[in-house]
Amino acid sequence: MQYPDMNDPFAEENCPGYYRYPCVHGDTVLFCCEDDLWCISAKGGYARRLTTFPGELKCVPAGESGGDDDDDDDEGAASRLSGVLDIDSRVLCEINPRHEWRQMFLETWRAMRDKYYSDNLNGVDWGAKRDLYLPLVARASCRSEVADILTELQSEMCTSHASAWGGDYKHRRHIKPGCLGADFTWSEEHGAYAISHIVNGDVWHPQNGGPLAKPAVGVRKGDLLVAINRRKLDRHTTPNELLLGMAYSEVLLSVMPKSAAKSDSKSKTKAVGKGTKTIGYGTGAAAEQPKKDMNGSINGSTKNAEHKSVGSVMTVPVAVTDSERDNDTSEEQRDSGTEMGVVRDSQTGRKILSKTNSSLGATVKSGREKHQTPNKGDNNIYESKNPGNAKTFGARKNSSVKKGAGTRRASTAPKQATTGGIAKESRSTPESSSESIRHIRVRCIGSDLYARYRDHIAHSRAHVRRTTNDRVGYIHLPDMERLGFSEFHRHFHTESRREGLIVDVRGNGGGYISELLLKSLAMPSLAVEISRYGAPIAYPTASVIGPVVMVCDEFTGSDGDCIVESFKTLKLGPVVGRRTWGGVVGTMDPLQLVDGSYTTQPEILILFLHKEAAPIENRGVEPDVHVIQTPQEHRKGKDTTLDAAVKVVMQKLAKEVPSFSSLMDQHRTPKDKPTIPKDWPFSMPALE
Repeated sequence: MQYPDMNDPFAEENCPGYYRYPCVHGDTVLFCCEDDLWCISAKGGYARRLTTFPGELKCVPAGESGGDDDDDDDEGAASRLSGVLDIDSRVLCEINPRHEWRQMFLETWRAMRDKYYSDNLNGVDWGAKRDLYLPLVARASCRSEVADILTELQSEMCTSHASAWGGDYKHRRHIKPGCLGADFTWSEEHGAYAISHIVNGDVWHPQNGGPLAKPAVGVRKGDLLVAINRRKLDRHTTPNELLLGMAYSEVLLSVMPKSAAKSDSKSKTKAVGKGTKTIGYGTGAAAEQPKKDMNGSINGSTKNAEHKSVGSVMTVPVAVTDSERDNDTSEEQRDSGTEMGVVRDSQTGRKILSKTNSSLGATVKSGREKHQTPNKGDNNIYESKNPGNAKTFGARKNSSVKKGAGTRRASTAPKQATTGGIAKESRSTPESSSESIRHIRVRCIGSDLYARYRDHIAHSRAHVRRTTNDRVGYIHLPDMERLGFSEFHRHFHTESRREGLIVDVRGNGGGYISELLLKSLAMPSLAVEISRYGAPIAYPTASVIGPVVMVCDEFTGSDGDCIVESFKTLKLGPVVGRRTWGGVVGTMDPLQLVDGSYTTQPEILILFLHKEAAPIENRGVEPDVHVIQTPQEHRKGKDTTLDAAVKVVMQKLAKEVPSFSSLMDQHRTPKDKPTIPKDWPFSMPALE
């Protein structure tokens, strides 16, 4: 194939790249190059471009240039008038998956054969591997099995950085949950989810900081999360369940402070064993507390007769406005101590209106159906289920019960009694006080992984400063790419001003910037700027005053291997931790296959030149101080490796680096009077 003619208006200036997807129609060959369609004669010659990406395919009469003659808005629309072809709906391609998978396998095999960094292919009979795995491709039944075959094929080289990912998989809708950046623990005492931990992160960043740690939110550790978007939380309805699909969206949180939860009260009477279970709720600060008479009864009520008619009904407060209650009940019903509620029928499952006598606790079902919607302005949005598959909604309301010539106040509190000798229990929860619940609107984030990482590093840095009396700095490098570069320069100029420095590369995923960071770590401090007020400053400023210790583990790989080996080669300090991953080969641009998947081939091998250097590929870098952290220590939150690094750097500080006060004593101005040379030509007054 020849390059296009520079004088041909239909030819491209140059046509580099791969020529893929050829299709022969008679004596014309169609192919794809640089994301465009091209055609060429089967006998050879110059290729002509048919499309311009991004652009469209347009048919014009012979002899016309095909350019836009005017600026008509309909000129670019697909139609017979414009000549633009609707490629998405008219151009179809029939694919045979098995033929496509075979072509992908052979292309991957050829790429490894031609791009591997050693011409002997690490001593592997690569042709035999093709004959071994190719029959498996014909037996593959799905794309996932093809991915496994490609991975197994490349793993035969026993070299890192040989991978395959992506592909033509069935599109699935991913519902991303929202994240509040906090940990929640169910509290049986309060009947809500207590906030046990709040993630801070970078609170100034919209996505890298915890939503509950933002300014003016006012949520603290220990507060109770009652509802999300006005949906009540319980033991079985967790915050993660209600936050599903709420990533990057605003949610309404109903939060009660811990101090308010302690002062609120809710009595719960629970039958243990066979019998009934009755739960009663107060109505907040205005709820009237039960009063006992001299005989121990509450408001003069009987103990057993009132509970026998309750059955298996739980009465739970929900948002019911006064207007709704007025429409559903009459004055006579409210004056007689009868309350209205919604009960789910155990047989039909339909919600019907019910009457509950506040003095007797009995529930009477009404024939009229009731479809009740919680009021958005009310704070009490609760729902609970009972063993009898019946639900009772409605807020308790103090009412008067006529008895004889006078009236008495009906108690809304549960009866502190026993049924059949079964003991009852009481506890307090925040659900009784609607005045103390705060409604907060926050925006969820998609993931709090970065924010938790930031808090973890801040905790490790504080631990180092606390154990070393603020004499040693701490820096963690998550990778050797953009994030690792920014993390290094974000903290190096402040942490390097201390007498020692710990560089933590545990979990470093590699990259390509280790040589840039080594320039700063290898720069020695030639002097120290000391003033009467303020901390000492190293000269040059981008250098470390005292000893440096590097921490690594088995998850430090790729360019992380390189920086650990270079650190030891330059003798910048000791290395503490575990042997590194051992993968020091490089890759170029990944190879894209026909279905959009990618494969990489080990194309570059890194070999260190000093005499004591051992092969790092498939072996890793041995640390100077081996430390093994057990899972039990990790569970307790103890960082044994970091503690060992602190111990090493403090030992080096005690032996090698004198204190700044001693340095100042050595360089103080002498107190002795200076002597004047005898041959001094100028006359000077006598020094006192």
